[in-house]
Amino acid sequence: MRYQFAIDIDRPVETVWEFSNDFFNAPRLGGQAIVFRQTSPGGPGLGATYEGRMMILGFETRVHGSFTEWEPLRAMTASMSARPLKWARLRETYEPTPTGTRMVRAMELDLRFPLNILAPILMPFVIRRWQHANASIKRILESIPDEEVRASTEPVAAIGPSVHRTVMFTDIVGSTQLIGVIGDAAWRDLRRWHDATLRTTFERHHGRELDHAGDGFSVAFESAADGVSCAVEIERTLIGHRRTAGFAPQLRIGLHTGELQRDGDGLTGSALHVASRIAASAAGGEILATISTFAESGVTPASPPTEISLRGISEPVAVAAVAW
Repeated sequence: MRYQFAIDIDRPVETVWEFSNDFFNAPRLGGQAIVFRQTSPGGPGLGATYEGRMMILGFETRVHGSFTEWEPLRAMTASMSARPLKWARLRETYEPTPTGTRMVRAMELDLRFPLNILAPILMPFVIRRWQHANASIKRILESIPDEEVRASTEPVAAIGPSVHRTVMFTDIVGSTQLIGVIGDAAWRDLRRWHDATLRTTFERHHGRELDHAGDGFSVAFESAADGVSCAVEIERTLIGHRRTAGFAPQLRIGLHTGELQRDGDGLTGSALHVASRIAASAAGGEILATISTFAESGVTPASPPTEISLRGISEPVAVAAVAW
C-alpha cells in the first residue's frame, strides 16, 4: 500500500523542516502521532533511532524505527515497524517555493494478513486520515506565532511500559426491559447463569477478567485469536441454550487490540475505552471488532470494514463484524 500527498505551506523551508522533524512537536502535527522520542544519542540524523506511540488504522500501537535518509532542508526517510504492519516507510521532501515550502509526504505500508487482502477496502479510510493529518500540518504551521515555530529544547519524557492486549467488552441487550418482563428473582437466576457461563468461557480461552460492572464484562487476552474465539463461543453457547432451554439473553460484544499501561494489578489505556464503545455500537447477537483485532487474529471479517464514530474518541474507527 502506497500513497503520496503534497502540502503547500506558507512558511520558509527552514521553519517547516525544523518544526516537523522535532520529536517534541509530533503530537502537535495533528496526524497519527501521539508521542515520539529519540532512543539513540545525539540529535536526529542518519541512523538515529526512535520509539513512539501512534494511531495506525484507528488503534494505538507502539512503533520502533530509524532514519534511513537525512538531508537537512531537503529530505528525510523514516522506517518503522509496528503492529499490524510488517514494516512502514515515510519519506518527506521539502522544496522552496515563491510563497513558502512544498512538502511531499509519501508513505509505504506492508500489511500483515488479512489486512493485505483488505487493502483495497482500507485505502479510502487511510487516505482520509492522511488528508486530515496533512491539513492539520498546514493549519498549525501557518497559524502559530513565529516564536513557537522553532525546534523545542524540551526533552521528551520516556514512554512508559505497556502491554499489547486484545480487550473484549460484553453487554446484555435490553436488560432493563428484561427485568421488567421476568421479574427480579428470575433476573437474579439468569445473571448467575450468565456470569458463570461467560467466566468459564473466558478461562477456557485464557482471558483475564478486568471488570464486571452491571451485566457486562471486560476481559483482556494476550492473543487476539483467543479473544475472537472466546467471543464466538459465547454467542454460540447462547444460541445453543435458546434451542435447548427456550431462552438466553441477547449479548453484544466488542473487541479491540492495542496498547495498555499497567496500573498496579490492573490495566488502563484508550484501548479499553475503544472496546467499550464498540460493544455499545454492536447489535444484539453481533460481534464487532477493529481492524487491528482482525490483523492479529488472522480472522477474515464477515463484512466489509466501515468507519464509525465513537463517543469520546477523536477519530473514527474502522470495524467489521465477526462471523460466528
